[in-house]
Amino acid sequence: MVKFRVADVVGHARVAPVEPDPWIDVQAHRARAEALRANRLRDLVSGLDRALWAGVGNIWRRIRADQRRRLAIAQLSALDDRMLRDIGLDRTKIAVAVDGLLADQGKTA
Repeated sequence: MVKFRVADVVGHARVAPVEPDPWIDVQAHRARAEALRANRLRDLVSGLDRALWAGVGNIWRRIRADQRRRLAIAQLSALDDRMLRDIGLDRTKIAVAVDGLLADQGKTA
């Protein structure tokens, strides 16, 4: 491929072919640029992959926490009023008590 440069000759532009510089290894520069581009693309995809799996992990943890919460509420709701009174709990406060317990467990975990 022939490259050209514009030369200014007394106010008139003239196009002249440019000889390739023998000191510049174009193929090496091109290979280095392609390698850099491939590395950046790999880093980008790797970062997106980590972010995706972190998001999936967060969703999974929330689902499991919600299941544990619903199970605890169901188990306490299955107790009769006398048993609830024995553990110092009112039937109307079951969800609040479970949420408080789970919040305390989250602080210690």
